[in-house]
Amino acid sequence: YEPLNDPSRNFRLLRVLPKRCHGLVQVDLVTIPAVEGRRNECPPYRCLSYTWGSVGETHEICLSGNGHKVRQNLFEFLVHAAATFPLEWLWIDALCIDQETTAEKNIQVARMGTIYCTALEVIVWLG
Repeated sequence: YEPLNDPSRNFRLLRVLPKRCHGLVQVDLVTIPAVEGRRNECPPYRCLSYTWGSVGETHEICLSGNGHKVRQNLFEFLVHAAATFPLEWLWIDALCIDQETTAEKNIQVARMGTIYCTALEVIVWLG
């Protein structure tokens, strides 16, 4: 992950690409400057609400050119997204927040209400 310059003001969005890279689902991340309560300052995006599922089975994806492991439920959604709405902007907590950086994660999790409220819509994925 590229660090966010200011995790209290910026966040990441992603797009699932329609073509695979070496058989892997491709996802590109971009950093968006956050403007609280003003959705028109960033591209329209959808948030994903889903269960992370068990730690057991994971799948590798290509995240901004690098290998990255995701759990089964998220992998199934990404495959669906690549076919159903490729290249549309999405916010998915497991991928848009650097889960390995505690400081960023704490700030971004606290902002999730705003991120969800400024989304075009919220997708509920039950698997």
